[in-house]
Amino acid sequence: MANTYGFKAPQPSQSGGAFSIGQSIQFSFRGETHQGLIENMLENTAVIRIVESPSKAMINFKTVVRYTELDS
Repeated sequence: MANTYGFKAPQPSQSGGAFSIGQSIQFSFRGETHQGLIENMLENTAVIRIVESPSKAMINFKTVVRYTELDS
C-alpha cells in the first residue's frame, strides 16, 4: 500500500451528513434550478456533475456547491 505522508481524506461536515456519493440533488444558480449527481464529498462542499439544466451547455459540467445550498 502506498504511503500517503499524512494525507487524510476529507470528512464531510455535519451538514453533509444528509448526502452521499451518487445521490441525485438539485441546486439553484443565477435563478435557474439544476439537477446533478454528487461525485465527491469534501468537508463543506460537494463536487456535482450536472445532468439536467435549462442551459444545455451546462450538462455534464462539474461544479462545487456548499451542502447548505443543496436539495435532495
